[in-house]
Amino acid sequence: MNHSDLSVSCVSAYPERVVDDKSLTVSEPIAVDQDEPAWLSRGKIPSLHGLRALSILLVLIAHLAQHGILLPRTWHLTELGRLGVDMFFVISGFLITVLLLREHKKHQTISLKQFYLRRALRILPAYLCFLLGIAVMNSLGAVALSGRDWFGVLTYTVSFVPKPIWDIGHIWSLSVEEHFYLLWPIVMLCCPRRGWLVPLATIVTTPLMRWLIQEHVPALDASYCTLTRMDTIAVGCGLAYLAYWQPFRRILRLSARSAYLFSAALVLLVGLSQLTALRVPMYQLALHPLLVASAYATTIWLWTQHCQSHLGRLLNSKPAVWIGLLSYSLYLWQQPFLNPHGNAWFAQSPVNLVCIVVLALASYLLVERPLLEWKDHMTRQRSHRDSITAMAPST
Repeated sequence: MNHSDLSVSCVSAYPERVVDDKSLTVSEPIAVDQDEPAWLSRGKIPSLHGLRALSILLVLIAHLAQHGILLPRTWHLTELGRLGVDMFFVISGFLITVLLLREHKKHQTISLKQFYLRRALRILPAYLCFLLGIAVMNSLGAVALSGRDWFGVLTYTVSFVPKPIWDIGHIWSLSVEEHFYLLWPIVMLCCPRRGWLVPLATIVTTPLMRWLIQEHVPALDASYCTLTRMDTIAVGCGLAYLAYWQPFRRILRLSARSAYLFSAALVLLVGLSQLTALRVPMYQLALHPLLVASAYATTIWLWTQHCQSHLGRLLNSKPAVWIGLLSYSLYLWQQPFLNPHGNAWFAQSPVNLVCIVVLALASYLLVERPLLEWKDHMTRQRSHRDSITAMAPST
């Protein structure tokens, strides 16, 4: 099939007649969806690492602009950080939901124990290293965390901490994701086929929650609270469900050329929405997050389908994949070193840039990658055991 054409079709397969000395057997027609992406059932999803790379670059550009390093301090650039985090959220919702749907389709259930173990191995070791680094900086007087800040970072509740210190302020987004990881697998285990109703309900009710918190709970920031940001992740979850729905794939069966034009229109739409949100607070509360998340979800779908196009190959190139793999460690470590109000020596250019790169590489190479390889090995062993069990004759 031509990778630039997302045509969706079902064909009827008629196996040849099988004749032996006892009977004549003719198989029934079997409907085969030739356009269902292979990654829905197995393997890595293409282009996600490249999109993660784009997300972390948006965050870094925003913080570099705030710090005044290399880039001018303009609101056009400093607002890119929110857009980068939104893309992280949509990717997380999409990826986790696809993985859970795969598991349920294969085993007719979801192992909460295995899910939480995989997430813990992916997230906690690098995060604990970051906390150790923050503790050292705090003991040296380079940063000053309050008791409330410490409670927030140790319990993944920074998204509920009013005005946390800059150096750990970015952990609000990781807190939101941890709350999602904690609750969403349970929801899918309880109602895997109707699970899509929960993202839909979240998308509908979250704007009201943003308004209620802004108007009646001023201590919380409606832009960073878990209760007000789940709709962005929910859009990614909804995309995962839609990916299994053939009519959706038929609607978005764009050629590679059309995908470029559609993506350009989405970029323009996000830009106009961002400008409107800065001027119309009610629009920011009600529609802006949903529109941006929907644009990102569409972008994810398009470039997972067109990974052989020029842009698709760029998103899947080795440099893009490497930055995507480093994105978690880069996100963790960039914040203390890009403090726009920091006077510590390590927050000054170019020392801060070197520190960010060195610490992110060390975190990935020495902590993340070995544990990820071990996790993948354990997953392969489990799959092998499942295959042997499935092949064993029943007694």
